[in-house]
Amino acid sequence: MQSSSRGLGSFIMALTVATVVATSALAAPSDAAKAVSAQAAKAFRSGEYTRASELFESAWRLNKDDSGLLYNAARCA
Repeated sequence: MQSSSRGLGSFIMALTVATVVATSALAAPSDAAKAVSAQAAKAFRSGEYTRASELFESAWRLNKDDSGLLYNAARCA
């Protein structure tokens, strides 16, 4: 009986670790969103407001947890 308890404990530990890793991955903004946001900021500084708006919206689509990207897109339009 002890070995099945140990197996269950190992399974629960593995499941917990997998959940924490998956949650961290979902919460972290993607490198692609950061790169697109940087391009948008550069376009904004260059006065290319339509392009900046499009890029900020694209960055938001990659990281919908960052509402500031959508706000920036609207401000540039």
